[in-house]
Amino acid sequence: MTIPTGSERTFRVSGRACNGCRLATSSDGHVALVIDATGSGASITRALPSFRFDPPHEVEIEEGPRESVEHVATLLCGSKDEAIESTFVRIAIACLDTTASNLTDTELEVRIDEFAWVFGALRRPARLSVEGLWGQLAIVLWSTNVRLALASWQSNADAIEALDDGKARLHVKVSGPKRREHGVRLEDLTEAPGGRTLLASLVLDEAQGGETVADLHEAILAQVEQDLDARRRLERLVTLGLGEAWRDAAERRFSLRDARRRLRFFDSRDVPGVSWPVPLGVRDVRFVVDLRDTDPLPLAAARTLGAFFRGVLPRLSDRPGPRASPRGLTRPQARGRIR
Repeated sequence: MTIPTGSERTFRVSGRACNGCRLATSSDGHVALVIDATGSGASITRALPSFRFDPPHEVEIEEGPRESVEHVATLLCGSKDEAIESTFVRIAIACLDTTASNLTDTELEVRIDEFAWVFGALRRPARLSVEGLWGQLAIVLWSTNVRLALASWQSNADAIEALDDGKARLHVKVSGPKRREHGVRLEDLTEAPGGRTLLASLVLDEAQGGETVADLHEAILAQVEQDLDARRRLERLVTLGLGEAWRDAAERRFSLRDARRRLRFFDSRDVPGVSWPVPLGVRDVRFVVDLRDTDPLPLAAARTLGAFFRGVLPRLSDRPGPRASPRGLTRPQARGRIR
């Protein structure tokens, strides 16, 4: 990445990116966001290899035939790689979109800090495998209450947990096409007092005509389009989950319809495992479970286990037929928004 040196002073605006932000190109051809802000410019300039942020300052704006000088903040992408530019804009919009007409110095600092952390994840190790993240997104997409599933998704693990007391847990496990085998931790099968724990087991097949992580991401965004907090959380979880594997994820496709058809739920009480207590000094017990001979829990029964499970599990009516399109994902979406 090559970041422009010095503060850019001329920007050609191409359109509105989000509330309070306009998509633009700097005089030397870098993709940028022009940010409306009420601040005095007291926030700090950030000049990093991947992006440059300048607090509110006087810049020349070219917008169609109109030219003007405006007091705005600017955020520039440090690369001219199209894939990175697209990702830069998507993350910036998620972090900067607001219901207010513009941002104060303090609000802008917080949003830019968040952007720096999320965008920087593209150069950090992945938290989840591509298959693991794909499975998480599929469960969120199929859920009865997408906002609840998103809000309950723990970014440092594979668990979707209830926010109120953490007693209800849904662990998402993914395996390849040959066997329904999953790596688990002993803690995954442990119930909180008075709670229940379920495993969602997905068996994935790579398919040329299937869906990518980006397809599922877009389909979920379409369901939470008006919820800025949900959109911001989704962007953060996907980017942090993929990390430096984001390019690989763009090439990996799995059949959403086949995954839904083979989706099974298991009560943690029925899953074979290691018994407590473990020997003194032993911790973080991990093992592989083969669920081919374990009876799954019917979806109807799983949904009776409480409001949380009714919210994050699929509706009974969402079982896909042999020709059905996955709920929330039309074929034009699946093929038209690949990054």
